[in-house]
Amino acid sequence: MGSEDAIINLLHYEDAASACLYALKAGAYTVAGRTFLISDGHPTTRKGICDSALKSKHYADYEMPTFTGNDGPGGKGKIYDGTWSDEQLQWKPTYASFDEYMSHH
Repeated sequence: MGSEDAIINLLHYEDAASACLYALKAGAYTVAGRTFLISDGHPTTRKGICDSALKSKHYADYEMPTFTGNDGPGGKGKIYDGTWSDEQLQWKPTYASFDEYMSHH
């Protein structure tokens, strides 16, 4: 399963769809020839994903998985900053973070 401290950037699928709609609404002048990096701005670790999931009633009966510690050729992951994209599209995610979402579902 990899190292528990490897970084993962998450985004709820509704937020991904919302960002696409904002890009369409922004028009060609804003989006033409540009690449947008969309995220919730709160990268987490593999262990953090599991900690958050265990807060949900849907996973209350589950236990923390065992992490192997082997990240393979991809390394520990990357943290990226989507602030510029958010500003250009005048967009923000509905769910501030994976942890917030899982804490309420």
